Amino acid sequence: RGSGPQEHLAELLIMLDAIRRSNANRVTAVIPLYGYARQNNKEKSRSPITARLVTDLLHVAGANRVLTMELHASQIQGFASYPIDNMYALPLLAREIEVFMQDRGVTANDLVVVSPDVGGAKRAAAFAKKLYGAPLAIFSRQRRRANEMGEVDLVGEVDGKTCIIVDDIADTCETLCVSAAKLRLLGASRVIGVAVHGVLSGDAAERLQRSEMEMVIVT
Repeated sequence: RGSGPQEHLAELLIMLDAIRRSNANRVTAVIPLYGYARQNNKEKSRSPITARLVTDLLHVAGANRVLTMELHASQIQGFASYPIDNMYALPLLAREIEVFMQDRGVTANDLVVVSPDVGGAKRAAAFAKKLYGAPLAIFSRQRRRANEMGEVDLVGEVDGKTCIIVDDIADTCETLCVSAAKLRLLGASRVIGVAVHGVLSGDAAERLQRSEMEMVIVT
């Protein structure tokens, strides 16, 4: 097993402290995947807001600025008193889908962009605009645990369509796989998964191989 997010975070903090103690003028931490970004609010009593803690730790260790990619929630930028620059990968992923459309003869009228949950609707809507204003469908679900899929219901029409599921983090990939199976049951002609961060922890790769998705695109 590889190192977890806690080991990577500790290494980053130690490096920041070493650079700061070397009398660097400014230090920018480049973090493609912002650790603990999913814990960005207090969903129940006595639960941690770890994303806020990480922003504080980075600043104390010596970071003057953070550059990251596709934050799980943009509100994390407001946790810090220093700049956190959030870069976006959706234009890059949209270009890959356009190449797929040209290769397979898929037109804009055949597409539906799907958000796997209500929280990702804004991201999926932005992605749909980049794909010729494709229609949007949204899964409504209740997650029982942080990395497990809950019951799902779909809002939108997908019968006979090529569905593009857009998510920010593909961790266990259960969300993508269950959503893809539901879309196929509802009549989707093909399903493609798009994720910014391909974490693929545990048996995620094997789960993707068994899924109903024709392909999965990650950065």
